[in-house]
Amino acid sequence: MRSGAAHYKKASQQTLSARETELAAFGNVTRCLEEADSTEKRIRALGRNHDLWSTLLKDLALEENRLPRELKTQLIGLGAWSMRYSTCAILQNIPIKPLIEVNRNIAEGLSMQRSADPQVAGVFTSAIAAV
Repeated sequence: MRSGAAHYKKASQQTLSARETELAAFGNVTRCLEEADSTEKRIRALGRNHDLWSTLLKDLALEENRLPRELKTQLIGLGAWSMRYSTCAILQNIPIKPLIEVNRNIAEGLSMQRSADPQVAGVFTSAIAAV
């Protein structure tokens, strides 16, 4: 599995900007959540969502992350909630629609930033390609 992630990271660095990579990661995870029509797919999708947010939280904690402190704090809170909710959804079979909505909102915000300034670096540049 690591070789697949490494291969994706290398390919994404060659063809996608940091922002496009972030959008692709949120799109892929959200699509998995939307298409989770069996227990196995649901658990796998929820695990991927948890992993995505875990990776993003690690990146937000780095000094190199140049986001404003207030935005980092908000994203950390949202990420912690998403990870807890993902875990609860696995254990308690609660609806996953709130996770889908949060991921869509984040992707929409990233997309709007990309439209405003296509040269802007990704929000989670150092971490997202690893997801």
